Amino acid sequence: MKKCKNCDKEFTPIQRGLRAFCSRWCKREFKLNKPSLTNALVLSNPKSGLNWLRHCCERATGHKTPGITHLYLKGTNLFKRTHHPLNVKHHECKLILILRNYHSIFVRIENKSLDNMKRYCNCIIVFDKHVNDKLLIRYEDLIVDFSQAKRFLDFIGIGHDFSKLDLEEERKTSLDWYGMRHGSWTKKDVLNTKFYVDKLAEETKLTIKARLVEYLGKELFDKYLKVYDT
Repeated sequence: MKKCKNCDKEFTPIQRGLRAFCSRWCKREFKLNKPSLTNALVLSNPKSGLNWLRHCCERATGHKTPGITHLYLKGTNLFKRTHHPLNVKHHECKLILILRNYHSIFVRIENKSLDNMKRYCNCIIVFDKHVNDKLLIRYEDLIVDFSQAKRFLDFIGIGHDFSKLDLEEERKTSLDWYGMRHGSWTKKDVLNTKFYVDKLAEETKLTIKARLVEYLGKELFDKYLKVYDT
């Protein structure tokens, strides 16, 4: 197995083309983050709610957010972002981790591969070890309303105004944009946080948990993920 030169994702020798693509994508993502108005860095596994956070921030602040695809605004990025936890060690920053139920990540993004859950675990490990200011936002809280976006903007020290925003209208706009580019499986039931969990057999859930405990250690698993066992 060989790793991408810029992140921790592993590839077999026959996947060298995919490894090269991953390396190029990582470099492109890193360039997207320069410059920014704050020293905040958002770390997340893909499909963890970053686009909803971006949407809320742009609408409430009038500042652009980083992404390969623009949302609505142009200009200087409000913060930096990465899906690659190993990039974080290069940053003296305020670190924000968006964390989603590991069952949903397993089904939604990692092709039901336990080996591919390493990036998810590494996000937690890097966040836990980060010595500067840090903030944990859970996807399940983020999607409910504007409260977590407000909490995020307060944390990074940026003024905001949500008073003129209608939650349902903003959610529909965000989901329409996201659905056209990435596809949304839960568009009609976005608040159902058990949508993906219910697709897994109990035996599979136990297998996933055992692997994550092995990788993270019981202390970190309980600290960040035990809440998803209920």
